[in-house]
Amino acid sequence: PSAGAAEAALLFGATAVRSPSITFAMVSPDAVSRAAEVLALAESHGFRLLASRMLELTAEQLSAMSGGAKLDDATVAALSAGPSLALAISRPMAASAWNALMGPADPLVAAAEAPFSLRALYGTDAERNACRGSATDADADRDVRHFFPSLFTSQTTLGLLTPDATPHVPAILEAAAAIGL
Repeated sequence: PSAGAAEAALLFGATAVRSPSITFAMVSPDAVSRAAEVLALAESHGFRLLASRMLELTAEQLSAMSGGAKLDDATVAALSAGPSLALAISRPMAASAWNALMGPADPLVAAAEAPFSLRALYGTDAERNACRGSATDADADRDVRHFFPSLFTSQTTLGLLTPDATPHVPAILEAAAAIGL
């Protein structure tokens, strides 16, 4: 693993492979009933769930999410046919990793080329392909800020440790820092 990490850092940069980034992901209406399975697979691939919300997307939201690109009517109909699960997820190289986990856009192609991808496992056709996500880091930043603006506001809280936790203070502080506190 250490050799692999060193090679990845050489190819992609140490910051990219070690520092988590955030991306936007969506479980489409056709797969929302299996969202728990999608989330479990995402977690097994190193993603950490930061925020989620169920929503019904409008054509305007879909256009904004696709960077203003015109979506065909069948895709708009499929994505606005019911509730979707919007996700803000994090891991190193999050946008590219999510796109790799989703697999090819057409589930039939995904089944042949990436049989363990989300679209191969849960998609039905090119319009109802189970999952969507931001294509690039810039798209991810735009989409996450649009759907989860509170992720970028600071909050303050007070944490108190009881006297019996005193021997564990370094470990507790380390755990808090690891989750961004």
